[in-house]
Amino acid sequence: MKGSGGLTLSLILCGRNDNYAGDFKYRVSTSINYFCRHAAELGVLKKMEVVFVDWNSDVPVAEELRLSPESAETTRFIMVPPNVASKYNSPGRGYHNSLPLNVGLRRARGEFIAFAPADVIFSKPSVRNIFELMEGGVTAPFDPRKAFLCVGRKFVPWQFWERKPGLEEWDRYIKLHSHHLVYENHLFHGICGGYGALLASRELFFETQGVREDVSGWGATDIDLGIRMNLKYPTVPLAGFGIDAYDMQTKPESNAYRHLPEHEIPRGTPGEIKANAEDWGLKGYDFEELKSHFSGDFDYPSEYGMVKSITLDNGSTIALSRGVLIELLTNIYKTNEQNFHKLFLSWYSKHFLPKNYLDYGISSEDVLFTFSAAQVNSMEIYGIDPFKEPRRNFEAQTMVAALLAKINHTGFVHLVSGDPETAFDRLRKAFMGPMSFELVVFRPELFGPSFQKQLIQAAKCLEVNGALLLVSTDPGLYTLACETLEREFAERLLVFGSHNAGVMINIL
Repeated sequence: MKGSGGLTLSLILCGRNDNYAGDFKYRVSTSINYFCRHAAELGVLKKMEVVFVDWNSDVPVAEELRLSPESAETTRFIMVPPNVASKYNSPGRGYHNSLPLNVGLRRARGEFIAFAPADVIFSKPSVRNIFELMEGGVTAPFDPRKAFLCVGRKFVPWQFWERKPGLEEWDRYIKLHSHHLVYENHLFHGICGGYGALLASRELFFETQGVREDVSGWGATDIDLGIRMNLKYPTVPLAGFGIDAYDMQTKPESNAYRHLPEHEIPRGTPGEIKANAEDWGLKGYDFEELKSHFSGDFDYPSEYGMVKSITLDNGSTIALSRGVLIELLTNIYKTNEQNFHKLFLSWYSKHFLPKNYLDYGISSEDVLFTFSAAQVNSMEIYGIDPFKEPRRNFEAQTMVAALLAKINHTGFVHLVSGDPETAFDRLRKAFMGPMSFELVVFRPELFGPSFQKQLIQAAKCLEVNGALLLVSTDPGLYTLACETLEREFAERLLVFGSHNAGVMINIL
């Protein structure tokens, strides 16, 4: 069954304009823009479409997404208005998890159709490999038109996307971090549970009638579809073809699982590949289609995700300013002078979500506490440490790697050993992109009395709102370090404890 318009692929996404799971419009627009950018660079944009099924929105999603010109041209928004959606939603719920998919499947124009969560990201190699597989450009032990194709997913920590990174930042993140990201554990081998996207020919989706429509709720409908596909066709994971998806992990406090299954998946007729009536996908409706008319800078600039306010423990929000930060940090210090550095790291990481971290003396005895307090799980980590003796070099770096594994770190790591006096310059030369840091932990003992040059270098590399934490067990070195920061960076925000830790934040 050929699609219309000579299209090879239709990508189906669904949703409602209700900020589901937080920052929904950012996540959706990023997903579409990233896929379409890759498709344009690969020369296949004219062979595909994105179909977004807008279910039950009062304000159409098409009017509020920041889409690039190629995305706006490629994306069709199918409107299922509230007066129709309300007939099928369960009481008290504004969304139906199955019907929007089938509405999109029914109206897709591609020879192949894929559907995925609306915030899934595909790398450029994955997009290229998808088209090569569909168009016969790669040898496969099966006919792609007669197989149910499953795209595995890795989870991108919410701390990364919460800051609304632009497409270039997504590129950097996936290329440097993907090896360590958590892969979905496939507990449902062969029956398509837990995947990032499902892909098949138009013919197969129409034969199976898509997902079950008599169930609304998160989970199990993909497994049911896999079981029915298996009656006639193989289900094939595509990881072996270099095809993966990246799913934006939901924040712990989000409402991402609000639509749980209302009841057990009906078993249907044993051996029956179809699941719905012949009018599946709301065939009888002629839904309005919209296009995006967004104009302006579609990408999210780095300052878009910059912290501008702080949420206090009582839930109130206060605008970020020097005075506010000084008051907050002073209160943290007064709470526990001995552990100010750990309390600060925990507080700063919670509110500012730093994307990278530089540690001077990363093999120090307290580094595990530093890692845990700073919540470094998804950050790029850079460590400077002499690791002086060969045996110490091996053991210490292995220890650091083991500690990062222990806390489930999923980011890029670069440990710089050798002479600490030249380590910063060597790191600068090896750094990928302009070198700057959002969190620095500096231990002057690493250098002894000659630490001042290194401290000034580190402080100059702080990004706006970046923080340098000074930690020392030597009162003399600590006092000298405080004096150095006060002399060189008097205009920055400086808060020094009397015990062993001080803070500099690059806020003007």
